[in-house]
Amino acid sequence: EPEFGEVIINSSPQATIAINGHIVATGHYQATLPAIPHTIEISQSGYRSQVKTIQPSHRRITQLDLPLMTEFEARRAAGEPLFVSTLGITLQRFTMDKITMGSPANEKGRRRHEFAVPVTFRRPVWVSRHEITEAQYRAFDPRMADTALPVSNISWQQAALFCNWLSLQEGLEPVYIVQAQQIIGAHTDRTGYRLPTEAEWEWLAKKAGRATSTVYPWGNNESLPPSIANLADQTLQGQQSFYFNKYRDNFSGKAPVGQFKAERSGLFDITGNVAEWVHDYYSQRRPTNPLYTDYMGPAQGSAHFWKGGHYQIGQLAKLRVAHKTVADTGSPTVGFRIARYD
Repeated sequence: EPEFGEVIINSSPQATIAINGHIVATGHYQATLPAIPHTIEISQSGYRSQVKTIQPSHRRITQLDLPLMTEFEARRAAGEPLFVSTLGITLQRFTMDKITMGSPANEKGRRRHEFAVPVTFRRPVWVSRHEITEAQYRAFDPRMADTALPVSNISWQQAALFCNWLSLQEGLEPVYIVQAQQIIGAHTDRTGYRLPTEAEWEWLAKKAGRATSTVYPWGNNESLPPSIANLADQTLQGQQSFYFNKYRDNFSGKAPVGQFKAERSGLFDITGNVAEWVHDYYSQRRPTNPLYTDYMGPAQGSAHFWKGGHYQIGQLAKLRVAHKTVADTGSPTVGFRIARYD
């Protein structure tokens, strides 16, 4: 006579429960099944699926309580150093140490708003290895082209809204506070996606992979290393006022992400290709604390800004890590990468 056993399956969060390839319930399932092996699969968008094999018994109740983890949580639990999001965005984890943001008074090319601000970091942060591509942004805005070029011509707000959207896709709490379709603030303690802060961006560009901070992403040498990044090379002579003579990078406009050697941080295109929005508000007021921890920038401001070089920059001073350009609207030369706390 065939044997049967009682089975109870619970998932958290509420997820689809399939037995032997057939969907039977969502969140909770209880039934009497034949006492033979059964394959149980729990799945939910934005989470890593779990697959278990059970064999019910008439002697006891077989109960499965299966909490699902986001892909990020699952990879971290497994000790994997890189995380691939639902869009194939690869992130790298960094534990950052103390730096001084901005520039000293005697730095060549310095601008007055490059305040020297000591910062340190308590929380590890994940940062995308590449700038967000048009194809990745297209999942958020179908009007975007489907290419491996870095997305550009988007405002700071559009970049931040992409971060909120991506957080929701992965079951994370959005960082940016939206009211009447405008971003009015941020939950800075949350682990959802956001733009890198200026402090994080500067650490990646001038301190990662080296003992002391440098003026430029490649070091302190006031000459460009060969083919280091997509910048205004000599082919732009006659097309714009400033370009790097005797420098060639083989691109006249945007390049597909990752075409140049990884920088010291392990990230790509910090030095060039497109410049990058950062999280912070812009302010002309000098920060006054002797040391900031996990500094997110001024609490208020009327504009934002971008960091890094791009394919139309032909001046060495604008490739300094401390350099920033105030803006809020989109530009063909400005894109972004994403970050999130551990």
